[in-house]
Amino acid sequence: MFQRFRAEYAPLRDAVPAGSTWQHERLVGVEGYLDFASEFAGATFGGGLYRVHDHTSGTQALTLMAEAFS
Repeated sequence: MFQRFRAEYAPLRDAVPAGSTWQHERLVGVEGYLDFASEFAGATFGGGLYRVHDHTSGTQALTLMAEAFS
C-alpha cells in the first residue's frame, strides 16, 4: 500500500527500533493511519527530516505542543 512512499522516503531504523502504534483518538479514525503507523511507527525519513511518532514519542510530543500552544 505504501510502495511509492517507501521508494521516495526510505525509512531509517538504525537508531530507532520499530515502535508501537500511537492510538490517539484523533488519528485512529483517519483512513490508512493504522496501516501506515503499524509499519512506520518510530521510523525517520528524509535523512532524519521526518519522524513518524510511536506511542511513546507521540504522547511526549503532544504534551510539549499543548504546553507551547495552549
